[in-house]
Amino acid sequence: MRKLLCLLALSVLVVPSARADQSIAINFRGGAAKPWGDMVKGAHMSDNLSWGFPLQGDLAFRFTKQLGVGAYVRYAPLNLSDSAQNACNAHGRSCSTSDIGFGGLVEYRFGERLDGGGWLGASVGYEMLRFQGGTGSQSSTSTASGFEAGLQAGYDFTLAGITIGPFVHCDVGQFGKVKYEAGGQTTTSNITDKAMHGWFGIGVRLGILI
Repeated sequence: MRKLLCLLALSVLVVPSARADQSIAINFRGGAAKPWGDMVKGAHMSDNLSWGFPLQGDLAFRFTKQLGVGAYVRYAPLNLSDSAQNACNAHGRSCSTSDIGFGGLVEYRFGERLDGGGWLGASVGYEMLRFQGGTGSQSSTSTASGFEAGLQAGYDFTLAGITIGPFVHCDVGQFGKVKYEAGGQTTTSNITDKAMHGWFGIGVRLGILI
């Protein structure tokens, strides 16, 4: 991922037609994503989760009309798989889960137009996957966390002073620790059987320039 970010930056620096822009792009994204891989070895993401619905906001400074660098924050409510939901119902528990991510991003546009066109993005950040369950006044929360990285590609159209268009993304991550909270007690442990997981998704991005 580090090499990819460097190549994106260098590809802009060596393009003689790239002109300074120095604007700020603010984007809002929404979509749907399907999990893949394992939370830990032998524990498939799809055994517990069916779909995610990520909502993301990002802000990028446009160094040139082709290159932007910035940060993102994401919140995604998740749907439990049928088997996980049935297990919660069988024990009379109210269960929910969500995914939070934040980090840095870089975006390269395949042209100098600020008001639309194709683009390619990459991101590196931190992810927290949270499971919550409870019966009455008793509840517990498990949070798995670790680093993540992603690739995105899309195409923007101009509409009434804003840009809007579809995009696809693939994210990959690895959980390194898990925190368990119940009854006012908190325990944190490192994950020894680490595994790779991620999300495949599609969505729509809406953006403005200031």
